[in-house]
Amino acid sequence: MKNLGVFSPRMLAGWLALALILFAGAVYFGLFGTDDSAADSTGPSSFSRSAIGYAGFADIMRRLGVRVVKSRYASLSKVSPDGVLIIAEPVSLSSAQWRSLLTANRVLLILPKWYG
Repeated sequence: MKNLGVFSPRMLAGWLALALILFAGAVYFGLFGTDDSAADSTGPSSFSRSAIGYAGFADIMRRLGVRVVKSRYASLSKVSPDGVLIIAEPVSLSSAQWRSLLTANRVLLILPKWYG
């Protein structure tokens, strides 16, 4: 009697082929997949759709016809002269960054109330 081991050669070849296909797919999507910088994130931001996020607020404002620009960097340069810069629960800003952001014509600062 012949001892074929745990897997037959045909089964082993099938598993190996499947593993190679899955690996090739992971490499392909890693290199050529979309890089959506506005993807959902966690925590209190306009990109987060969680219970403590502000994506719903931004969506309501946009549906009411208000121009909404979501930003994480260089936010001051994206605010129009008649716009409102909303700083929602800032984590850690230096005093120079605070002074820079507070030079906008209108600023709404939302302070943190809870932790998620």
